[in-house]
Amino acid sequence: MTEPEALERVYRNQSVQLTNLAALEDLIDGYTFENCEIVGPAVVVLLGQTRVTGCHWAGDADAIIWPAHGREQVVGAIGLKDCVLTDCELFRIGILVPDEQMGAVRTGFGLT
Repeated sequence: MTEPEALERVYRNQSVQLTNLAALEDLIDGYTFENCEIVGPAVVVLLGQTRVTGCHWAGDADAIIWPAHGREQVVGAIGLKDCVLTDCELFRIGILVPDEQMGAVRTGFGLT
């Protein structure tokens, strides 16, 4: 990976339109977002070792969380693979949650 490509994968203190990053491919791989405003509309799937820490999702948690109901594939969702989101604000972003992760995600949103 060249140096400019590496720099493009890190966003700090910026407003990021998620759909712009996924314009050509449905997978955003290896990006870091720190103290960013991340804007949809979008539904994301957390893949690999993606970590979300200290972030705030705008909206009602029950409307943000989309249960996968056993589906292994979906069309139209944006995959966040091996990404790090720290202290970000997420607007108009839903999250598709696999059944086995639903309890942990609901707890993270304070719903249990």
